Amino acid sequence: MAEKFKSIKHSKDNSEMILIPQGEFLMGTDEDDIDGEIREKPKRKIFLNDYYIDKYPVTTGQYIEFVKATNYQVKGDFKKVIEKSVMYDQKLDHPATCFTWEDAKAYCDWAQKRLPTEAEWEKAARGTDGRVFPWGNKWDKNFCDNPFMDKKDQVRKKQNFDGTLPVGRFPEGASFYGVMDMLGSVEEWCYDWYDFYYYRYGHTRNPQGPASGRYRVVRGASRVSKDLNSFRCGRRSFCAPDVGYISTIGFRCCKNRDG
Repeated sequence: MAEKFKSIKHSKDNSEMILIPQGEFLMGTDEDDIDGEIREKPKRKIFLNDYYIDKYPVTTGQYIEFVKATNYQVKGDFKKVIEKSVMYDQKLDHPATCFTWEDAKAYCDWAQKRLPTEAEWEKAARGTDGRVFPWGNKWDKNFCDNPFMDKKDQVRKKQNFDGTLPVGRFPEGASFYGVMDMLGSVEEWCYDWYDFYYYRYGHTRNPQGPASGRYRVVRGASRVSKDLNSFRCGRRSFCAPDVGYISTIGFRCCKNRDG
């Protein structure tokens, strides 16, 4: 069950943000964990200053309001949503998708926030105890938007919903801090450049990722992820930052507590 932590209403985009207290947490995967991937290892204690993170992914409605307020020229295929393309129809209360890393960052800048680092995302998802899923260590197919999974390594028929669902649809899947939709529906852009071996040499205090790279980090699992390993909080992924057509990548914002 999620604990009750301080939350605020961020006036710029009317989003609810949850305070993640400063301190250490377990990030990554044990060396002897056969389910983990090399890029997630070793498991380390990471210290983060306190910060706020959006309770939900940024929605289509929120992103449209940003575009209206700024006349921002979207680089990804989300511009087809604004043009009301039938192919790219998205509901206003669903996670916004189909934009580049820069499109996501532009929204964060306007909202006077930022993209979370990979470490900030993982702490918000798994708490301080290194749990496997946001809600605990036992898989439950009813705790996130995941039309494919039944149990490990088995695929089941789709349920009666397709595509994304409204944010907050699965309150039982809240993380230790009460952050919602960290797994399922969409993966999420993070601030960091991606390095396969970053955990081998990266900082253990407020890590920001490598100084440069070819790809940006993507965290979480989407509604089309087909195996249980994809739904672990420790799983790492990546995407080229200029790719803007993927309907399974969204984002949420973060900000310093004193920011």
